[in-house]
Amino acid sequence: MSYSSRFPRPVCLLSLALSLALLSCEKEPVDRLPAATQKGKNTAGFLVDGEAWLPKPSTLNPGNNPVNGYWAQTTKGPILGLSFSDKSLDTPSGLSITLRGVLGPGTYPLNQEPHINLGEGRSAYGSYYRLEPAPAVRYYTGPTATGTVTLTRLDLVKHIASGTFEFTPLEDGGTRTVQITKGRFDVRLRE
Repeated sequence: MSYSSRFPRPVCLLSLALSLALLSCEKEPVDRLPAATQKGKNTAGFLVDGEAWLPKPSTLNPGNNPVNGYWAQTTKGPILGLSFSDKSLDTPSGLSITLRGVLGPGTYPLNQEPHINLGEGRSAYGSYYRLEPAPAVRYYTGPTATGTVTLTRLDLVKHIASGTFEFTPLEDGGTRTVQITKGRFDVRLRE
C-alpha cells in the first residue's frame, strides 16, 4: 500500500501547511518579555532598540541572580536601586536604575546627572551597558537623555518592587543613544 493511499491527499497538504506555519511563526520581541507581575518573582526584561533583552545568570556561576533590587533609608532620604544583568559569555550587558525619594507607587523621572560615585548622594538616573562586542560602551540618562520609571507596587513589608520603565540614555562621552522601551520588573528587594 502506498503512502498516498493510506492518507488522503487533502489531509497531507493540510498537515504540511500547518507544520510550515508553526515553524515560520516567531514571537514578536515584546512577547518574549516576562509578564508584568507584582509578586516578587525576580523577573525583568525590556527592549533595546526594539530587540528583547532578558537577564541571564553567569555562565561560570549559574547560581548568581541576575535580577537585584534594594530599598534603603539613608541620611539623604530613601533610595531604590535596581539592577538587571546578562552575565552570559556571549552577550554581557546590563541595566541599572537609581531612584531617590521613593516612598510608594508613582511615576519617577530619570533626568538628573548620574553621580555614580556619591554613595547615598546618588541622583535619580538609569544606565545601560554592553561589554561585547568590544569596545565596551555605557549609556546614561540625564537632563538631555531622559526617561521614567513607574512603580506599580512598593511593598516594604514583603520587600517587593514592581513596575515599568522607558528611557533613552546617551553614550558616556559620545553622541549615540539607545532606546530602552517596554521595560518591566518584579523584584524581591534585599532586606
